[in-house]
Amino acid sequence: MPGADAANVFTCNDLPGTIRLREFIERENPRRAVIVGSGYIGLEVADAFAQRGLAVTIIERSDALLDGIETEIAGRVEAELFEHGVELIKGSAANAIEKDGGRAIAVQHGANGRHEVDLVLLATGIAPRVALAESAGIQLGATGAIAVDERMLTSTASIYAAGDCAEVKNLVTGKASYFPLGTTANKQGRVAGENAGGGNATFPGVVGTLVTKVYSLEIAKTGLSLQQARANGFQPDSFTLTATSRAKYFHGKPLMLKLVWDRASGRVLGCQMVAQEGVAKRIDVVALALQARMTVEDLLYADLSYAPPFAPVWEPLLIAAHEAQKKLRG
Repeated sequence: MPGADAANVFTCNDLPGTIRLREFIERENPRRAVIVGSGYIGLEVADAFAQRGLAVTIIERSDALLDGIETEIAGRVEAELFEHGVELIKGSAANAIEKDGGRAIAVQHGANGRHEVDLVLLATGIAPRVALAESAGIQLGATGAIAVDERMLTSTASIYAAGDCAEVKNLVTGKASYFPLGTTANKQGRVAGENAGGGNATFPGVVGTLVTKVYSLEIAKTGLSLQQARANGFQPDSFTLTATSRAKYFHGKPLMLKLVWDRASGRVLGCQMVAQEGVAKRIDVVALALQARMTVEDLLYADLSYAPPFAPVWEPLLIAAHEAQKKLRG
């Protein structure tokens, strides 16, 4: 956008850029920061800025904090941001950065919004770098990233692609998707490297598992949201509950969980959670359930561990699966 070349406009796309941002904060002692974008990077940096005493405003062009986040989960995150003094402006796209003498002084957004700043962080997401592939005549997929097969082979023999430039198969929908995370990139890179060296490795795909932390809240999601499930041709249903992360007499924390499944088959389609503890490893259970194409009844009888310091006697995931089963049976 206009003004993005100002000296006090930053990104956190790589280590050098992040170090430059930290050095600027330590040298200039800024007081007001605007973050453009409310994805994982934007939320995590908002936390870091606030811990350094900056007044933080997040400007998000859509009405959702995180891509595909459920309304109930997003509500908890927004409350946490508000509690820590972060101003969140949704549904207002940043369109220009005002400059004075080479430095950003304000961010313009929406029809007539304007926020004065001492620094700006652009966290608007990423796009695959495919210029080299295009110049080589390599086919791109529907997502705009490089199309690859399960061996990471492109449309051109003996040329492999892996990481943030390449597509990946979504194991829930069966479709190609763009999922630029380090975990996916490392697995793809291992497969591409082995095959380039004469091996025959394959990478089946991903289910879309993400986890992050904003202040005291852990947020996690895997698979499809209710809306995404509908958009992909499923007949989804869902159940939302609030349980405790461990036994109440062990000071368990409230844990909100939303489970999504397909009414026609009972197959688990996705799950999202938010709590002060106990979220990250629970979401991994559902990620495995998705990869194994388990039904809610399969999940209900999963032999999950129990001890009061770690979980209540009825694990929240199993409660959700039980409620799902009741709805399926009508």
